[in-house]
This record gives sequence, C-alpha cells and structure tokens, in this order.
Amino acid sequence: MEPPLSKGKNDYIQSRQTMLLVMGFIGMCEFPLAFCKNTIMGEGYSGIWGDMKGPKERGFVSYRLSPTYMKPFKGWISQGPVNVLRRASAQVPYILPAVFLLWGVTYYGKTKYAYLHSKAGHAEGH
Repeated sequence: MEPPLSKGKNDYIQSRQTMLLVMGFIGMCEFPLAFCKNTIMGEGYSGIWGDMKGPKERGFVSYRLSPTYMKPFKGWISQGPVNVLRRASAQVPYILPAVFLLWGVTYYGKTKYAYLHSKAGHAEGH
C-alpha cells in the first residue's frame, strides 16, 4: 500500500504504527502485528502466543518426559526376554550363596530330625 500523496513518508509510518498499535490493543488484529517490524514497540514485540519472538529469557528450568515414560512397552516383545536373561544372570552371584546356605541348613535339619526320631537317635538318649 502506497502512502497518500498529501502526507510525507514519516507521517504515513507514524499513522500506520498508531493504527496497528490500537488494533493490537483492542485485540482485533494481532496477526499483522506479528509481522510488522516498524511498530512503536519496535523489536521488543513478542508476537502471537505460541510464536513468541521476545528476548531470550534466562534462569528458567524446563522439564520433559523421557521416551521411556512415554512408551514404556517399546521393544517389550523383541528385547524383553534378552533383557530378562541378562539382568537375571547379573544377579546370580548375589543369590546363589544364599540359596546354597538355605539348602545346606534345610538338609542338615531334616537329616538331624530324621536321626533323632529314629531308633538309633532314641538309643543315644537325645
């Protein structure tokens, strides 16, 4: 759009800035403001919500979900059995000593019980 002939270029820019500013405040025309770089607000204008173009902000921490939490069963069928075997075999050195100890105590207890309740155990006097 060409500026009117009766006005100078600076007058036209000033009137356009005022018009866009008023329309932006009223909320009627937010879209042209996002693409207009010569408004009174200048480069500090943030833009439409969701497309903010303001200065970089510092000191904010953002969080996002890990893909593991978003897709907890991804690879469950293809990689699941392999992972179960790998993790179970990694725990064997910690579990086997306790299993052997339990087996040994149980075996000793059963044999001692059987002996004490036999004829030889009664004859021994226990």
